[in-house]
This record gives sequence, structure tokens and C-alpha cells, in this order.
Amino acid sequence: MIRAASVRKFLFAMIAGALVLVAAGLVFVGPQTLLLLLSFPRHAFADDPPTVAPDYASPEAWARYGTDADAAVDVFFIHPTGYFRGERWNSPLDPDTAAAHNRRWMMANMASVFDDFAVYAPKYREATIYAFLDADSDDSRAALALAYADVREAFEYFLTHINRGRPFILAGHSQGTLHGLQLLRDVERSRDTRDRLVVAYLPGGTQSSMIEGIATPLCNSAIQTGCLAAWSTYGTKYEAEEQELSDPYVCVNPVTWQVGGGADKAQHRGMVPEIGRVSLRVVGEDRVPRQDLPAPAAPVPHYTAARCEQGMLRVSIPDPENFHPFTPGDYHNYDYTLFHSDVKANAGLREEQYLRRL
Repeated sequence: MIRAASVRKFLFAMIAGALVLVAAGLVFVGPQTLLLLLSFPRHAFADDPPTVAPDYASPEAWARYGTDADAAVDVFFIHPTGYFRGERWNSPLDPDTAAAHNRRWMMANMASVFDDFAVYAPKYREATIYAFLDADSDDSRAALALAYADVREAFEYFLTHINRGRPFILAGHSQGTLHGLQLLRDVERSRDTRDRLVVAYLPGGTQSSMIEGIATPLCNSAIQTGCLAAWSTYGTKYEAEEQELSDPYVCVNPVTWQVGGGADKAQHRGMVPEIGRVSLRVVGEDRVPRQDLPAPAAPVPHYTAARCEQGMLRVSIPDPENFHPFTPGDYHNYDYTLFHSDVKANAGLREEQYLRRL
């Protein structure tokens, strides 16, 4: 996850919950357990056990490997953080773990927005979520650099052996957005690759400082191509932290596709209910048996209004009990699901507009 403020609130909520149980006499939680709740890596990055880099020539190295060889436009999707443990700075990509389960959850709840395209989503040795709490430390930087090296390798393989000159959409979320923004900088160095970018959807924590030096313009219409769309979703009662206000999020409204502004419920194409749940197994045996997730349910149209305020995309959720945010009012995990139909339709519209000019 990119939102360090959200991570802090999540951790504080975990500790507060444990202390409530202690006060109620329901469970004993000692200092060591509280430390485990934080689950920071308690060693240097250099001391991480060695891991094997993914071999992107193998379809097994991809969380999604598109099968439509005749697709006019491909999607390169970079998943967010699903590794919440502290044994390592980077996920070892072991199967049947919480991180593997979370990656499947992300494919079902996020990448499924692009099911009309050939989607390629690499597995990569993502940095643990806690790398974002101390992002300026040498260990955190090293962990994120390793993660990006995998993403960059996957993207190079994608361009050379899979995409082969077709137009493409760059998409991601949270940690995936962080790496996607760096890819965007790299894409801009190659005119041929840059000219094939239909659009970049990079929601989930893109702050103003993160797009400094990026030449790709923000999307400001529903049919603009070669642009960047980003948003970060919060409830109307969420209280922003100072860091979120001093370095505001970028807000391209995913209903109107304009920078800033609002949209009422009547304009909202539709959300899709969450499929399954994210695993927060941060302690104990890291084993989550594989569970296939069902197909997305039918979209619910006209579900919420959406307005950009101080960089945040504010939404009015009519049934918040059906959502499971890490912290109340922070709909970080639902940046795509809340606007599933909006993003799906918009991607098709931008594809049509791009192909029309060829």
C-alpha cells in the first residue's frame, strides 16, 4: 500500500483492538504480541533470505496471462501490496500463502475491470506493506527497488515477447501504482512506447509530489488518450491527516473523467460488490489454502455520488457495513470496485478513440 497514513491508522486500530480485549479480560496480549501485531521486519534488508527472481517467460510467473492473441489493446496490470508479514522485506512468492491468496483477490476485484482486454499481471517480489511506514530508510528503499526491478523486467518481457507493438493500457493500484508511475517515467523515454500508451489508470495513493517530472498529462475528458487517471477514495466523514492535505492526492473523477469536480448518483455507472476477503494473516503459519473466487456479481448502478475535495475522492456509501476497509472511511481497497462499470466503459471508450486515429 502507498498510503502511509492509512497504514499507521490500521496498525493503531489493531493495537487498540487488542488492548480492548485485554481490558475486557478476554485475552492476554503481552508486549511481544503487540510487537508482532506491528510485524515490522526485525532485520536488515541485506539479511533477507535469498529468493529466486520470477521467470517471465513462464506463464506461471504471471497472476494473469492474457489468452487473446488477437486483442487490439493489451493491459499491463501491477497489483498492490498483499504481503503483510515481517519475516521478510519482500514476498518470496510462495504458493498457498496469504500473499498468494491476496493476489488472487486483487485479480478478481481489481484486474477484472479490464476483462474485455488481454490482461497481463506479473507476480513480483512485492515489498512488505511496512516498507511504506519508513519509506526513506535504506531497507525500505532497497525492498521497493527489488520489487520495481521485477516489475520492470516483466514489462520489458511484455513489450518484447507479448505486446509486440500493439497499443496498451498501463494499470495498477497502491504499491502497483508506485511502480506504475516509475514505469511511466521510463515509457516517456521511448517515443515509440509512449505513443502506444492508450491510458494509464493508477489510483490508490497518487499524491501530487509523485507525479513531479512526469510529462504524461492528467486525463481531463473521457476520450483523451495518452493520459494519466488517478484517484483515492474516502468516505465523506473521513478525517484527513496533515500529510494528506499538504501533499494532496491527484483526483481525476472516475465518473466524469475530469480533474476535480463532482458527479451525482445518476451519473455513476456502477459498482461491483467485493468478492471474498483480503487475508490479514500477519502472524502464525503463513498458509492459506487455494480458494477459487467466483466471478463478479452484476453491477449496482447509481450507487454513490463522487466528488473531488482537497485531492480526495469523497463518496457517500449507503451500506458501509458491507465494506471492510482497513480504517473507517478509507476505501483504498475499493478504488476499482466502487467504479467498476465506470472504468470498464471508459477503457473501452479510450480504446475506440485511440484505434480510430490509427
